[in-house]
Amino acid sequence: MTNTHKLQTQEFIFYSDPAHGWLRVKLEDARRVPAISSYSYMDSTYAYLEEDCDLARFCEFYGLELTEENTKESNSNSMSHVRNKVRFCY
Repeated sequence: MTNTHKLQTQEFIFYSDPAHGWLRVKLEDARRVPAISSYSYMDSTYAYLEEDCDLARFCEFYGLELTEENTKESNSNSMSHVRNKVRFCY
């Protein structure tokens, strides 16, 4: 089966802190994916998809495999700035 969903972004940033992690993707790309939870966050440009369920839904929807070539990591020893964003909504 051919994937018909196309992404706006091909490079991603994975933010993490000691407790959790989120993948930053274009907000319009995230809003196309059914059932993204309120455990993810957003701002006016990006969605930050939580790593436990929403990230997998996103990857499955777009047929995406995250690799070192298309994903950068940003790790924090303290609470991530992502936690200060608003909860994801459609």
